[in-house]
Amino acid sequence: MSHYDKLIDEVADVLVGTAAEAEQLNRLPEATIDAIRHTRVVRALQPKSYGGDECHPVEFAEAVMRIASLNSAAGWCAGVIGVHSWQIAGFDPKLQDEIWGADPETWVSSPYAPLGVLERVDGGYRVKGRIPFSSGGEASKWAITGALLPQDDGTMALRHIVLPRDDYWFDQDSWNVLGLKGTGSKDLVCDGAVIPDYRVYRMEDFDNGENMAKVGNHADLYKLPFPTFFSYAINCASQGVAEGAMNAVLENAKNRVNARGIKSLDDDIQVNAIGEAAADVRAGRAVLIDVGNRLHDEVAENGKISLQSRIDARADGVRAIRRSVEAIERVFNFAGGMALKTDTAVNRGLRDAKTTLAHICNTQHPIQISWTKVTLGLEHDGGASFW
Repeated sequence: MSHYDKLIDEVADVLVGTAAEAEQLNRLPEATIDAIRHTRVVRALQPKSYGGDECHPVEFAEAVMRIASLNSAAGWCAGVIGVHSWQIAGFDPKLQDEIWGADPETWVSSPYAPLGVLERVDGGYRVKGRIPFSSGGEASKWAITGALLPQDDGTMALRHIVLPRDDYWFDQDSWNVLGLKGTGSKDLVCDGAVIPDYRVYRMEDFDNGENMAKVGNHADLYKLPFPTFFSYAINCASQGVAEGAMNAVLENAKNRVNARGIKSLDDDIQVNAIGEAAADVRAGRAVLIDVGNRLHDEVAENGKISLQSRIDARADGVRAIRRSVEAIERVFNFAGGMALKTDTAVNRGLRDAKTTLAHICNTQHPIQISWTKVTLGLEHDGGASFW
């Protein structure tokens, strides 16, 4: 048992008990935020120079999965905001200090979708745009967002920009969704704030730890490629959501009796389906643990991750999540009529699990196509499928 497990155990009841409240509020309740802070998962990948743990990727992955299994919204936000702490390790020291200097517990949300627009002005860049899906944004004091910067040749270049909370606001009516409502992943709106140059970054400069090395963060953890590792965090949060849904299915089966008076546990067809689904969910976890270990071992040995290993990790990750969520879908059919009520744990579990599949990091077909092309030596475009 890791020290994260012990910390999570201490707030497990709070996480479970606030799951329904998060959905009703359309954001994380304060008690949930405090519980996540207690687990230290958001600081797991933070540099030691700011009181972080610089932990092994699998330690982070297991902590995120465990939190998500107890509370989908909490685990999702812990994974997303936690991996941002890893990226911040490559920011200009001045910016790191602005974020963490006064309070190393400060959270930074996203979204990365390139829907903001940058305009060069005196002193930096002006930012405008509406960018959806800022998970945990209202609990965060900064945000890393995506934006497009016009180039001299008429094209647009993707940039990551970093905004303090005073530079943007959230559209409270923008997060009306099927599941993961408690993440509060609302639209972030920036109406023309001006930011200095050192808050604007090229994503490719985080490909093999280039930016981290420039600012003195040389741990193996910080040599992982941004698209691969960020996607891994999303995969792990999604896996934890599926595990929570599977737990809800098991609890439902223990007590369910159908209209004919037959207990679910006396129906071998249901019992078999549940056992098969649970095995698929466990397999998803095993794959993701293996992916994290492979990435860590390779970067420790070679200082970087090969092209093949990157696409292997992405292909394995998205397939693991698909397998887990599809398993939940199958057994939901045996949960009974009461499970149709949206306030039940089994219903919320299915909706939350299904919603994870909408994230770009869980999108399967482009990744599997890229895997086949890379593996067979065919022409490919890694940038088009985020790996």
